[in-house]
Amino acid sequence: MVISAAEIFLVIIVIFGVFGVMRGLPATALTTGAIFFAIVVMLLSGGLIVGSLQKLGFALAGLDTQDIFLAVLFVVIVAMAAYALGRLVDVPRRGGTRKDKLQGGALGLLNGFLITAMIDRYITEAIGVGSPGGVSVGVPGIAFSHPLPNTWSVSFIANPLTLTPGGGSGADLWSKLPYALLLLLLFIAIVFVGTVYGRLNRSKGRG
Repeated sequence: MVISAAEIFLVIIVIFGVFGVMRGLPATALTTGAIFFAIVVMLLSGGLIVGSLQKLGFALAGLDTQDIFLAVLFVVIVAMAAYALGRLVDVPRRGGTRKDKLQGGALGLLNGFLITAMIDRYITEAIGVGSPGGVSVGVPGIAFSHPLPNTWSVSFIANPLTLTPGGGSGADLWSKLPYALLLLLLFIAIVFVGTVYGRLNRSKGRG
């Protein structure tokens, strides 16, 4: 079985969108802040971190090994930053109104794209450098056979799974990151204008 990295990225984006609907806008916005923090750290300090670990004796010689390490490090930083923000800022953990859920879902999709764009920048390049045709692994599976009328046998087998680069360029999603940032700014502007407009209407209603 052959799976493209782009298919996995698409599933990740959809999952973030679903979680955004479940959590609502405020909690999803904290995740957005954590992602931006991790992106800034990786862009400014990623190479420095790899160089420091190499001086300490860690085996990060190949470009593919460095890319995989940086991808994992990015995910870890996002998780740690999201946890820290969740402890510092008290926001509702579940979506409230339908509007809140829809806004959380839209922002969740953008969060998923930002994360997959960074992972695509590292992982897809690692696949292209280490194994241009893709990375093949054995996925455990169960095989049933019926050799005799009253006999069944069960055996464990390794099903081949090949992960291929998501497209012709390893920076496919990464190259579209500026458009995602523009969408994010547009989303923030729409939410801000909607919030101000709603408050003005409520103020007029009370008056």
